[in-house]
Amino acid sequence: MLRLDAMVFLLPVEKKDAASRRNITLLAELLEKITLKIPGIELAAGLGGRFDDLIMARKSYIQAKKALRFADYKTASRPIFAYEQLGVYKLLFEIESEKLNEYHRDVMAPLLKYDLEQKMDLVPTLFVYFEENGNAAKTAKRLFVHRNTLDNRLKKIEDITAKNLEDSYERLTLQLGVIIWKQLTREKVDEDIA
Repeated sequence: MLRLDAMVFLLPVEKKDAASRRNITLLAELLEKITLKIPGIELAAGLGGRFDDLIMARKSYIQAKKALRFADYKTASRPIFAYEQLGVYKLLFEIESEKLNEYHRDVMAPLLKYDLEQKMDLVPTLFVYFEENGNAAKTAKRLFVHRNTLDNRLKKIEDITAKNLEDSYERLTLQLGVIIWKQLTREKVDEDIA
């Protein structure tokens, strides 16, 4: 089925255990063929869960759309995202927006306010820092900033949020806050486009 900027496929499943792997392989082959025919095109694919009857196809389609949203959060070289492999993101995609907004306000509001008032990039810095698994050297390189600049930003983040990035619980709290910030930002963009 063709949509404005998307194609929807129903893919066959031969064995329940290998369904996701086989369909990821099929999608990879399909994306490769399309990119060979249309050089320069950037593609990503979302893969929903397996279903036995067409009544459940809608649920799988919604899962595929949610999996595809993961492409907005992850700068990965692989363009295929399977819903069943999203881990904690599956939970976040299922939580109602009101609850996510509340968590977002509690955790991210002070940083976002500081960024706005001081014209800083603390929240995007934190996002990249988490994407790089807390590796300061890789984070600084990716942000094109000196390591000392990054250290100063991270210290400022800790001061503003009263969270210690060395503490696993507090780091997780901030990481979830950043993920939710990214999700809510993306949803707002989608609403503005619609």
